[in-house]
Amino acid sequence: MATLPILNHPNPEVRRLATLASDLMSRRLAVNSCKNYGSQFDMFVKWCSNLGLPCSLPTPVCVAAAYITHRIESAKTFSTVKASVAGLGWAHSELQLADPTRDPSIRALYSVAERLLPANINRKDAISPEMIVSILRELAGGKLSLEDQVGASAAALAYFTFARHSDLAVLRCEDVTVGPSYVEIFFERAKNDQRRHGKLCHVPRAQGLLDLGSVLSKLRSALGDRSPEAPLFPHIVRGRKTSLPIKCQQFSDSIRQLLARKGFNVQDISSHSLRSGGMSMAIAMGVDFSKAMAHGRWRSADAASRYVCETVDARLHVGQAMLHGLSDPSKIPEVLRPTAAAVAAHKRRRAA
Repeated sequence: MATLPILNHPNPEVRRLATLASDLMSRRLAVNSCKNYGSQFDMFVKWCSNLGLPCSLPTPVCVAAAYITHRIESAKTFSTVKASVAGLGWAHSELQLADPTRDPSIRALYSVAERLLPANINRKDAISPEMIVSILRELAGGKLSLEDQVGASAAALAYFTFARHSDLAVLRCEDVTVGPSYVEIFFERAKNDQRRHGKLCHVPRAQGLLDLGSVLSKLRSALGDRSPEAPLFPHIVRGRKTSLPIKCQQFSDSIRQLLARKGFNVQDISSHSLRSGGMSMAIAMGVDFSKAMAHGRWRSADAASRYVCETVDARLHVGQAMLHGLSDPSKIPEVLRPTAAAVAAHKRRRAA
């Protein structure tokens, strides 16, 4: 973040407020976003160094264009180019300098990359119903290590609430209430809710191994007494809980290990597979899309639709409906069948 000129002001109160202002402005982006942008800008600095180019800011448009072209040339997906442009723009924004990525030539390169490169070729598979039932069955067996019990319990909650790992990482013990008929989960903040409006999610209780309430109650017993502010799913080190939330890599590894032991192919499975698996299951069972979207805390239908894995039956549905109507014209809605009056009127217009 650029240093405010008034940080050197002779009045100590003005300096204090200026320092506070700089600190507050540095928090306008999520921590992970800043890390990602910083990493992308580091790649630009390294590229300049390798070519013997001075890495002075603001970056000349010609240098920025050369770098973006380099990224387009080596990228496999558009997201790579998108991240590179964002990182370069972020550095200039932080220093309050003219941003070369807003130049028409850079925007033109950006548009070309978006047209030429695929959006994403690394999308993970959705967790199937058989997979989540297998994980729940392992939990019910009661023979898992503490690390696997935490991972499997987190997987169950993520599946039923369409949660990201980042959603789970901020959940505290006090955010979950297990009631007699449903489990209430309060997501204080999320990737698309950095201003912490918060969102309540409810999962009905069930019988047997499908009961999320039972899963969470057993986990609390296994972890022992903890403060309300403690992470619901703690990071486990050498079989002991820590004060840190479960790490993304630990979570994904735990899911893959649980499934691999049961013979499932886990090559394209990660923690994010639970979000798409839960959403896909809900839609396949006839849940209204808008309700499923609200349950998963998506803000746009376009973003939510990317998490729905269509089955072959779903893809055939349109064609089957059309064939059904064509094979039995009596089932075609009246609005699609021209009436005798409409045909007569059409003939009169042609004869006129």
